[in-house]
Amino acid sequence: MVPFRSFFEALDLNAEFDNKTKTVTAKNETTTVTLTAGKMTGTINGKEIKLIQGPSLSDDDDLMYVNVRFIAEAFGGIVGFDKSTLTVTLDFD
Repeated sequence: MVPFRSFFEALDLNAEFDNKTKTVTAKNETTTVTLTAGKMTGTINGKEIKLIQGPSLSDDDDLMYVNVRFIAEAFGGIVGFDKSTLTVTLDFD
């Protein structure tokens, strides 16, 4: 889980947060993803997707955290994980 705004900015995505509904929407030229805190579903281009791990709001820092794999793969990335170093890699070639 990563803070949504900094992660989306690093991927050069437009991100908006609706504080009333606790929903984040991220867009690029071809893809729109929406996630709502506490829900186990999200959408990619309007299609509902069941999530393994739903987004959450942190009481400690008032940030919304999202699943790195779901977001990266939704925007065409490949996610790798090295168990020996506990390192996550993202490839957007």
